[in-house]
Amino acid sequence: MNTRITIGIVLFLLIFVMVGYHLLNEGLLDVQAAERTGRMQDFDAGFKGRSLENGASIFEQYCSTCHGDKGEGVPGKGPQLNPYLFTTRFPELRAANYPNTLRNFVKLSVAAGRPVYSTYWSDKGEVYAQNMPTWSNDFGGPLRPDQIEYVSDYMMSWEATAGAPILVEYDAIGSDLTVELPAGDAESGRKLWTKEVLLASGKPAPCSACHSLDGSTGVGPSLQGVGARAGNTAPGLDAAAYIRHAIQAPSEYLVPGETFQANGQSLMPATLGGDMDAQNLADLIAFLLTLQ
Repeated sequence: MNTRITIGIVLFLLIFVMVGYHLLNEGLLDVQAAERTGRMQDFDAGFKGRSLENGASIFEQYCSTCHGDKGEGVPGKGPQLNPYLFTTRFPELRAANYPNTLRNFVKLSVAAGRPVYSTYWSDKGEVYAQNMPTWSNDFGGPLRPDQIEYVSDYMMSWEATAGAPILVEYDAIGSDLTVELPAGDAESGRKLWTKEVLLASGKPAPCSACHSLDGSTGVGPSLQGVGARAGNTAPGLDAAAYIRHAIQAPSEYLVPGETFQANGQSLMPATLGGDMDAQNLADLIAFLLTLQ
């Protein structure tokens, strides 16, 4: 009898130790959840990593054309998402008593799109060629619900760094057409166009996203030969002056019958001067003038 009792106690202790060991590795303790050290936490991290990887691939395929590779936005096509969505847009919504979470806002925006034109961005000087389409199967789009979750996870991953954007000090040329420009360097302008170098703001010049140099048109007209024809576009403006107006005040001279317009405004955003200094502008003009 004593032997049986001893064996029972030993087995009980073994089972107790095994269960305890399993629980310790499972990640159910509060400290494990906080420090992300258990098996459940490892599994969750692996799943999250795969979701971000899938979301990045989907974003590149479907979203980057209008919003840029990293959500920086493409003028004339789609607004900036990163970091604007986190630092400005969602705080505005919360101030207006938006009742839902940021992730649900992102998910709904991706899934349902923006089928009705909004004045939100046009009020800020930006006009886009088309409304954001619906992407979820639930609304007639091409993406499954799990793919919507993936791309939402990927976009939310930007939030970690969105609150602390790198601020670059520079004198933006803005829309002030009276500022005297320095001598332009066509080669520097070419490098800005090809994004080999960045604008004064630290952002890449978005010109090539909307304009080609080979005669093909997209959101904006081709700039093939613009140096030769720009001087014949607006009365009283030579080629350099017209190109400058087109960059800093694009809606000032609208070409009759041109299709690159909406709501009486040019699709060319009026905010480009905010990302460049006078030298950037002079260099871009010098480069465009070489396109004969």
